[in-house]
Order: sequence, then structure tokens, then C-alpha cells
Amino acid sequence: MPFTLPKPAIYFLTAIAAVLLLFLILLPNSKNASAQQPATATSTSALTFTSISAGSANTCGLLTDGAAVCWGYNEFGQSTPPSGTFTSISAGDNHTCGLRANGAAVCWGHNEFGQ
Repeated sequence: MPFTLPKPAIYFLTAIAAVLLLFLILLPNSKNASAQQPATATSTSALTFTSISAGSANTCGLLTDGAAVCWGYNEFGQSTPPSGTFTSISAGDNHTCGLRANGAAVCWGHNEFGQ
């Protein structure tokens, strides 16, 4: 005869499994760690911007020297601009794009749909 757990034990084990699953979902993993700690500019009040663009949960701006500075949510790298200078910048939902002086478009962040 196979072993059968009583119903209270099954309910208890199910509850424990649900709590463990919840912890696994809510605790940041190595891929998500940067999303939990927003990217920040050292102090945007001390910087001079020529333009800014706000995305869903991040903002990017161009400094007077053309360098991009971003802060906010950064799960997909949308707040981590590449080095170099830009003439314009546009923050999207989970990505950001900048235009170089030579007309080249450079984008960073989430690329699920080719953005």
C-alpha cells in the first residue's frame, strides 16, 4: 500500500513551497541586481545639461560637452550609456538611443524588438 500524506500535511507543504517560490521570485539574482540599485548621476544639480529625455523609469541627459548621463531603473542597461559624445538622446521604455555627430545612431538597453 503506497504511503499517503494526511491533508493537513499536504496543505502545510504546499504553503511552504509557495513561500519558497515567492522568495525566489522576489530576491534579486545576479542579472537583476543592477535593476534593484538605480544608476545615478553623482549630483545632477551640479551638472549642466543641453537636453534631457525621460523614459518609463529612467532619465538621460546630454551634458554641454556632449557626454550622456543617465539615472534611474537599469535592469536592461538603459541607464548605462556608452562613452563618447552625442548630439541628441531619447529614452524609451527599457532602452535609450543617442545620435552621434556623424549621424550614427547608438542604442543601449533592452533589444527585444530590435530597438
